[in-house]
Amino acid sequence: KEIIGLLDNAETWKKPAIVCLFLTDNVMHWRACHKLSDEMRYDLRIIPYLWKSYFYKGKKIMDAGPKEFVKEIALADCIVTDSFHAVGFSIIFHKEFYVFERFDNKNPFSQNERIRDLLEFLGLGSRIIRYNSKSIRVQPPINYQSVVELLQNRIDKSKELLLDAIC
Repeated sequence: KEIIGLLDNAETWKKPAIVCLFLTDNVMHWRACHKLSDEMRYDLRIIPYLWKSYFYKGKKIMDAGPKEFVKEIALADCIVTDSFHAVGFSIIFHKEFYVFERFDNKNPFSQNERIRDLLEFLGLGSRIIRYNSKSIRVQPPINYQSVVELLQNRIDKSKELLLDAIC
């Protein structure tokens, strides 16, 4: 993994950890995250985004910028989020993750589809947790070999289409 200097001198965590980042303050999602942390006996590391994030139990990663965001995901044992970008980096770093729908599906401004489309394409649809769910059902480990193959095929086809369009 080529991350220039990102993980140099990285702190070592005493216990396995779940990194949690929510772009919404849905109390049900926070409860489910804490329940999973207790069930797995993992520490909880929180990247606060909204003000309520600071009040939940867990180690807060204060003032996290892009570098800290990427580093936390790279070092995590599991990620729980409602963020498309956190899901993307979880996949890049081959991490176990769970993603809550950020919006009620009745919401006309819902952005759930972009995460759903990506995860369904990669065969990871079971990692999506319904909006307002109270718990997270632990899934078998992700088979990243098949995920990488699917992504590489899509990358190759995209390059081919671009080259055809240019030439």
